[in-house]
Amino acid sequence: MRILAIDGGGIRGIYAAYILNRIAEEFGITFCKCFDLIVGTSTGAIIAAALATNHPISDVVKLYEQDGRRIFKKQL
Repeated sequence: MRILAIDGGGIRGIYAAYILNRIAEEFGITFCKCFDLIVGTSTGAIIAAALATNHPISDVVKLYEQDGRRIFKKQL
């Protein structure tokens, strides 16, 4: 069984999304076809849901870039 697990970390999820996007671009990978299970914690779950439903990871990168500061506000 092939499992992809993506860690949480708030706005830092942009790093995981960016790396996964580069992998998809470089190797032409469709993650939902390459993995039996895609899971994540917190922000990783957002990325995992996109990958599991074959949503373009490039859209997730754009989400973090455009709305990340609004979605993941700094806590006091």
